[in-house]
Amino acid sequence: MLTACSEPRTYEPEYRAIREGRRFGYINRDGEVVIPATYAYAMPFNKGMGAVNVGGTVSEPGHLPLNGKWGFINQNGRFIINPKYYSPPEVGAPYDPQLLAQAQHEGYIFSEGLAAVRVEDQHWVYINQKDSVVIDRSDIQIPRMFREGLANVYDGRRWGYIDKTGKYVIPPRFLYPANFRNGRAFVVNGNGRRYLIDKVGNPILPYYRIESPYFNGVALARPGYQRQQHTVMQNRSFTLIDTAGRFLFTAEFDRIGRWGNGMAPVLVGSIAGDPVSHPAPVKPTENLGGKWGFINGKGQIVVNPVYQDVKGFSEGFAAVKSGGLWAYIDSNFGRITGYEFRWVDYFHNGIAEVRLGPVHGDYDGRYAFINNEGDVIWVEED
Repeated sequence: MLTACSEPRTYEPEYRAIREGRRFGYINRDGEVVIPATYAYAMPFNKGMGAVNVGGTVSEPGHLPLNGKWGFINQNGRFIINPKYYSPPEVGAPYDPQLLAQAQHEGYIFSEGLAAVRVEDQHWVYINQKDSVVIDRSDIQIPRMFREGLANVYDGRRWGYIDKTGKYVIPPRFLYPANFRNGRAFVVNGNGRRYLIDKVGNPILPYYRIESPYFNGVALARPGYQRQQHTVMQNRSFTLIDTAGRFLFTAEFDRIGRWGNGMAPVLVGSIAGDPVSHPAPVKPTENLGGKWGFINGKGQIVVNPVYQDVKGFSEGFAAVKSGGLWAYIDSNFGRITGYEFRWVDYFHNGIAEVRLGPVHGDYDGRYAFINNEGDVIWVEED
């Protein structure tokens, strides 16, 4: 059983989307179905509103519908914005930068009072919660959510950042953008260089090779910048850097995962695989072998590297993989579930999505949600 995190937590009254067969609905934090699975697709609830697709068809279960219309419902399942908006294109996670951009859209989710919706085949606009168009730019082909007053958008060639009036604060010039966190955003320029920018587009810590956005004030970095032409880096080691540009430690690791709960996952003992044969902005090489553990803010190993894979801490819990299956550990590093999941996600508002493993018998392979006590609160039906 999962033990509760020692830190007190509060939760938003948020619903989670579920899929039953080819239809979507919503559950609450107790796993109770609060909106039946009658929609072709359902987006995450945010601020009491969730976007759903009506009348659409999908090529495979879980894929975005290719047609139908989108609207927004409230937590009672009533439409507050009628279904009239077009479905976005169905794109997986390709490596071509233009197609990758389409896979990264964040339409149909309200953030900071605005949501991007599609009014025709290639035309996105941002609306407010009263269904009024606030931003209408013909050059926005792919939109993302607003964070700290800015949203990154794609004009067909590069990404830039607009404000809530639709004006470009940072013109399109990036191959890859991340949302702003604490006044900083992680970007990759057209030459493949990775760095941080401030909210007017100026580079931050330009002499370091920054490898990730900041999480809880800490980002992944490499000590010193090396120009790369999509080949294996000679210096493969990673470290962590704070918002002032100080390295947290001098120890070096093959990989470092997302920082949380004062700890980060680390990979040791791996070897570099073949370089990825495309200009991938996030993962230039593959790491083969090695084991994962956890370090503290001084770079000291606090959980020995014995795992095949890990996910960093979220809400006091982390997922670890061994023997091909996942389990969860708590912030005291105790394994508090069995290795019983084929796939796991981070905890969010007290629950986590998982894919059940063989120990669950006839439910093996089905998606489910567990709570922070380790109980399965909902299981996907046939």
